[in-house]
Amino acid sequence: MKEYKSVHDSFQTSDYYARNVCLRAFEHLLQRQLISLVDNRGHGQSVEFRPVRLLISSYELHQGLKSYRSCPAILHKLIDRGV
Repeated sequence: MKEYKSVHDSFQTSDYYARNVCLRAFEHLLQRQLISLVDNRGHGQSVEFRPVRLLISSYELHQGLKSYRSCPAILHKLIDRGV
């Protein structure tokens, strides 16, 4: 959480995304099989409160961000730090 807080605090933005937009983005990651739900124990729970596992390697994530030309600089900084 400390890493997230430091990134959050260092990146001043006025962007605000509605909850439903964030949930659609999360569901898109699930559909693309970039993440998966860890287990079925929380089956009755809302999807945003269930644990997930990243299904790509850190190298693949890094390469993907490098190839994304309009990727925000803060994401490059975060990945380069190895967080």
